[in-house]
Amino acid sequence: PAQALAKRLAAIPAGEGSRRLQEQLAVLAHAGGQGQNQDQLFGAYTEFLKTLAGQHPLLLILDDLHWADISSINLLFHLALRVGESRILIVGAYRPEDVVLSRDVQEHPIKGVLGELKRHFGDIWVDLDQGEQGESRSFVDALIDSEPNRLGERFRGELFHHTQGHALFTVELLRDMQERGDLMLDEMGQWNESPNLGWDTFPAKVEGVIEKRIGRLDADLQEALAAASVEGEAFTAEVIARVLKVEEQALVRQLSGELDKQHRLVRASGIERLGTQRLSHYRFRHNLFQRYLYNGLDEVERAYRHEAVGIELEELYAHQPEKLEAVAGQLARHF
Repeated sequence: PAQALAKRLAAIPAGEGSRRLQEQLAVLAHAGGQGQNQDQLFGAYTEFLKTLAGQHPLLLILDDLHWADISSINLLFHLALRVGESRILIVGAYRPEDVVLSRDVQEHPIKGVLGELKRHFGDIWVDLDQGEQGESRSFVDALIDSEPNRLGERFRGELFHHTQGHALFTVELLRDMQERGDLMLDEMGQWNESPNLGWDTFPAKVEGVIEKRIGRLDADLQEALAAASVEGEAFTAEVIARVLKVEEQALVRQLSGELDKQHRLVRASGIERLGTQRLSHYRFRHNLFQRYLYNGLDEVERAYRHEAVGIELEELYAHQPEKLEAVAGQLARHF
């Protein structure tokens, strides 16, 4: 509102810079209050920021862009193309999986803008899921060491295995273990493992995030992931295709397309040849995804699915006895 802007302007010291700011803020107030068209408002806002940047470099951090409305995204695009040589750095953060909407909803408005920004500015993405494992492990260690503790390598490695350094998962799992007594403070005020330490309980916030991501999938994709969770954190597309009685290439397309590139729930980890048979290996991006899906199966369903996975594995390796030893442990577990 213009009245609120006027009060804040009164605190700005006199000078050429402040005079320009006052003029531009007045334009902003007028444009916002008089229903002027969007271009005028965006132009005034851009000039206002460029004037500020003439006095001090500006860093604009826009978090949760996956929740931004169309007007905000349009303003971001306008700014990005018009700040020119001004000392302005715009950093936007968003979750790719939340940009993927259900098939009944039109394409998320940010997708087209992101493509245009990439066309104009080149390689401007930093994919936090593709960081070095050492960096993710360093985060886990730093989080643990933010409080006095006697937690050794075994615990740290297990925490990293379950969360892969995912910030929300790591923070919430560590906090939940402290609250429920799996980690205890000793007389020196240091965190220690309790004798009953377990990894099977999901913090409510983590479970909510995973449930939302799995819940947006089509039923056939959920079924494929549930079957994959039985084979384990690492699984084989051809085995799951045979268990589900679906075409192998179709399942591979779903895994590498929707479930990897769009929903970021799994990732390809390599191809193996077993005679004339190709085996396509995948992994869940986080151990917690696999555990959530597996825990959703009751005891009877698990037994049937383990048997089905074991039978298909045994059949695939039946004609390659020299390689059978490599899956002997898996077969024992499934049967």
